[in-house]
Amino acid sequence: MMKKFQAIKKFFPKEKLSVLKYSFLVFIFCLIGFSLLKFPDLSVNAVSSAIEMCLSSVIPSLYPFMIVSSIIVSASFNIKVPKIFEKISYTLFKQPGISLIVILLSQTGGFPVGAALINQLYKAKILSKNQCHRLLLFCINPGPAFVINFVGKFTLGSQEAGIIIYISVVASSFLIGIFSRFFAGENEFLPQDRKTDKINSSLSGLIVESVKKNTLTMAEICGWIITFSCVNSIIGTLNISEQSKIFICVLLEVTNACSKIASHYPIEVIAGVIGWSGLCVHFQLMNSIINTSLKLKYFYTARIINSAIAILICKVLLTVFPISQETANFNAENFVVSSACIPVSLGLIMMSLLILLGDKVIIKKKN
Repeated sequence: MMKKFQAIKKFFPKEKLSVLKYSFLVFIFCLIGFSLLKFPDLSVNAVSSAIEMCLSSVIPSLYPFMIVSSIIVSASFNIKVPKIFEKISYTLFKQPGISLIVILLSQTGGFPVGAALINQLYKAKILSKNQCHRLLLFCINPGPAFVINFVGKFTLGSQEAGIIIYISVVASSFLIGIFSRFFAGENEFLPQDRKTDKINSSLSGLIVESVKKNTLTMAEICGWIITFSCVNSIIGTLNISEQSKIFICVLLEVTNACSKIASHYPIEVIAGVIGWSGLCVHFQLMNSIINTSLKLKYFYTARIINSAIAILICKVLLTVFPISQETANFNAENFVVSSACIPVSLGLIMMSLLILLGDKVIIKKKN
């Protein structure tokens, strides 16, 4: 087996793989460019709809919270975090107390809020690189308004379903956060050893800086939403099966994916889709991932685990708190998919754990 692997490596050296990778990207974007020329009306309508959604929904719901949360975290640099925060954060996540503020805000503010705050703490040298890496694995969560109102009430026709999905996703992220404490460095400080450099800045200075920084972040988020909306419109023109289109949509963007799968799959699958969150969300966070040098394989492994655990938790909650078929707006014909959710989810978790633990084992063997 090793000889075959070595032969493949000789046939595809690193330089050739790099050329193949970029050639593939050029080919894909050429196809997208051709599709834009062939179907101009679709792309124009998609971009117009995305801009309208950003102005009417995304910016009003996300932008104010991003500014407020940024000010809260910046102000926390100059005050002593309560000891109870330190104890809870260190006991559960092996993180300093200020991380607990980020964790809680990431559960309520929407997908990019947690990553933006982690990046802010890293730049201020309040958190170490390893602490930021571990936070980025689980502080990527949807806001309750999106899950409960849009997915639950509007898409599924059941606010109760939205609440169950939201609890499932939040519980999943907390479990990953607790598990991440086992990957803390040997020299991680205890709560009483924490030393925070105070950042002397006036309140007006904090507000100005927060507005300036989050305006740029908000523009970047809207840019990704518009881009992926255009890509989704092109995918709709492909001559492939409906199931393939749904799969690609799930891979790319969470909002359209939830709308499309609501009538095809059971509720727990929607929880898994939100736990994955889509490449559109991932690219919104990429600035923080790059700045902290988090390896993408760890980030995507955590996303897969988060999705799988969310499915399992949602399945259990639906068993305890069943939602009638009349209440939730999904197709019962395909409800058989749920019977495969548990073994598939467990399989995904096991494979992801092997990926996460692989580097640790290799490093120990080398030592």
